[in-house]
Amino acid sequence: TVTGSLWNKCSKTDSIIVTIIPFPDAHVGPDTTICGGQCVELTASGGMDYLWNTGDTTESIITCPIDTTEYIVTVSDIYGCSQNDTAIIQVKITPEFGIEGLLNAYCDDTDTVHMIGIPRGGVFVGDAVVDTLFIPSLVGVGTTSVSYTFDVPNGCILTDTIIVGIFQSPEVSLGNDTTIFDYQSITLDAGSGFDTYFWS
Repeated sequence: TVTGSLWNKCSKTDSIIVTIIPFPDAHVGPDTTICGGQCVELTASGGMDYLWNTGDTTESIITCPIDTTEYIVTVSDIYGCSQNDTAIIQVKITPEFGIEGLLNAYCDDTDTVHMIGIPRGGVFVGDAVVDTLFIPSLVGVGTTSVSYTFDVPNGCILTDTIIVGIFQSPEVSLGNDTTIFDYQSITLDAGSGFDTYFWS
């Protein structure tokens, strides 16, 4: 409020109301620890507009960092006031991981397949699995899955899954054994319906 006075004792008073707008309460949640290869969703709150140091402008982002990373979000309100908050995503180191020796397709009469889990020491699971062996005949024609799980000493649990198709083996018949003279010829027919033929 201000009052102005003249020499003749005339005066005038005026006032103005100043409203102080608090900064927005930027919040992005606590710091988080994940295992290598995993993703995490970060959600900010406290304002109307959001700007992440990743360049994203959405309220939530999904990120899959390969090492420990700091994420900063700037939250702004309708008055243009802004505030920052930070979340640190710590990434636990995990070893190379997967299944070796297993294909995506086999014939139903395929012999036993020996699988190798990387790193060694994990557990294979599946309807056609016995220990580290994949046996197509146990499930027959169709699809089946094989999973390999390994517990990392730092607390991470790694799982890899392969979907395997098992197909019926073709039936090939050249007929009965035949005897001919050395000057004779014979036509052998393996039948139709095959993609390729290989004679020996």
